[in-house]
Amino acid sequence: MAKLSLEEVKKLRKVEHCILEAIRLRPAGMIARKLTGPMQVREFTIPAGDMLMISPYWAHQNDAIYPDARSYVPERWNQTVGSDKSAPSDKFFAFGGGRFQCPGRRFAMMEIQMFISLLLCSFDLELVKEEVPLPSPRHVVGVPHPLSPCYVKMHKRVRTV
Repeated sequence: MAKLSLEEVKKLRKVEHCILEAIRLRPAGMIARKLTGPMQVREFTIPAGDMLMISPYWAHQNDAIYPDARSYVPERWNQTVGSDKSAPSDKFFAFGGGRFQCPGRRFAMMEIQMFISLLLCSFDLELVKEEVPLPSPRHVVGVPHPLSPCYVKMHKRVRTV
């Protein structure tokens, strides 16, 4: 079994960037808030008491904010300073936004980083089919699923001393 310290995992910036990009492309859930006062959006007024919902999935598909938004480009996170500063932070809603961000976001990111790092240190992964399945266009709320299964073979790495 591979062993990694917390300090070693924190140094794996490429893993963090890959995770942030995967979360940006396919975040789970919605953000909903009850308006405490009226809100003006262009020519529309949303009255106080109405629920306002934001889809992180659709917000993260904006080419003006994320150039080539539908592509998986982990390098777009190279300018960030850790996952809690996920630039552009006011445009990345996977863990909520502003003062309503998930208090466990740093813990969640560290858990994901540790899991992926240990998986990659312990196994060689191989796609069974060459093509990666397309994401489902029917994303509303919850965990997004691909249109077809994605099978991966896992081969335990042989450790040599």
